[in-house]
Amino acid sequence: TQSTWGGKRQSHFMMAGVPKPKELADVICGHHKNVRIAYEKMIADGENDHDLAWRKALGLYSSDLPKYAEAMKRLGAVHWENITETHNSRLQWCICACRDFFFGSGLAEVLVKEERRDYFKQHGAMMPATVRQARVEQTRREVLPEGRLRVLDVGSCYDPFDPYRGELFDVDAVDLQPAVSTVHRCDFVSVPVSGSPSSGLALAPEGDVTSIATQSYDVVIFSLLLSYLPAFSHRWTCCIKARRLLRGHGLLLIVTPKSTSPSNHKVIMGWKTALEAIGFSRWRYDKLKSFHCMAFRLHPAAAHERLPDWDTQVRLMRLLVIPNDERHRNELYAAEEEEGDSGSRVEVNSEDALQAMSELPAFDFDC
Repeated sequence: TQSTWGGKRQSHFMMAGVPKPKELADVICGHHKNVRIAYEKMIADGENDHDLAWRKALGLYSSDLPKYAEAMKRLGAVHWENITETHNSRLQWCICACRDFFFGSGLAEVLVKEERRDYFKQHGAMMPATVRQARVEQTRREVLPEGRLRVLDVGSCYDPFDPYRGELFDVDAVDLQPAVSTVHRCDFVSVPVSGSPSSGLALAPEGDVTSIATQSYDVVIFSLLLSYLPAFSHRWTCCIKARRLLRGHGLLLIVTPKSTSPSNHKVIMGWKTALEAIGFSRWRYDKLKSFHCMAFRLHPAAAHERLPDWDTQVRLMRLLVIPNDERHRNELYAAEEEEGDSGSRVEVNSEDALQAMSELPAFDFDC
């Protein structure tokens, strides 16, 4: 499904004296790389608890998180979303996908497509075009949302969907290190899913998320989230949680950096295979200038179906790889050979950061 993207523009984040994109990229890529290599070193040294290794790796660089969040806020709000090419905006893509699916004919066409299959089985012929169109219009009226969409934006940082609160979305925004007050602190990898459906976030007195209620959301957004996580097991955990948090016919929106790796197509197909094995089906896939954007619909029956056995899950989660996995694993081995088992901090020079970050933002660096 193709569409024209547009909408409100971000202007309230513009600030004086904003660092150049390359300087912000250095901060972001340096933190990503440090956490990833620290995690992988712990696993290589024999740590079998991947969740514990993740928390330890974050802890090693927790003092970097405020600076990281501020860099992400400035890079995202000032540079990524204040561009003239709205068709290259990850924010506008997410908004368009939600509008088309829930308020346009997207969901209705999906449901009528299933009816057409049943019609062919019963009649041995295709459903007439006039009947199909009439069913799409009727179904669209039946499934049209009565109010705003409930959205969970994971890894939100600076709450980019805030301008759409009250108009299109009711947004719960969460992040490891919030950059603005409307985002709640949450380690999505570790936070439990529980409670009664539709109750959303449970918050501690200081505002941190203590749990998230099952089947509370129409949309879950992973924008540049999965590529931040150093292990495919954690990416799998996030997708399983999205499955539990979404209502029937809900959308999981995934935005991930476009890579120049020759295995890029295989990576995207692997993600599709893994997610479709747990009750999702890919509804839309677009390639922007710097991003892969995917929308997966959750089948209503998935909420009542058991997950595959553990051996099958392990096989599936191994499909949630990213090109950086192998690259950083090789860097870890090279660092150990050059420096010994010192566990010292890995420094990222400007060229490394610029090369890595050039896969992310939808603009050209002014270096």
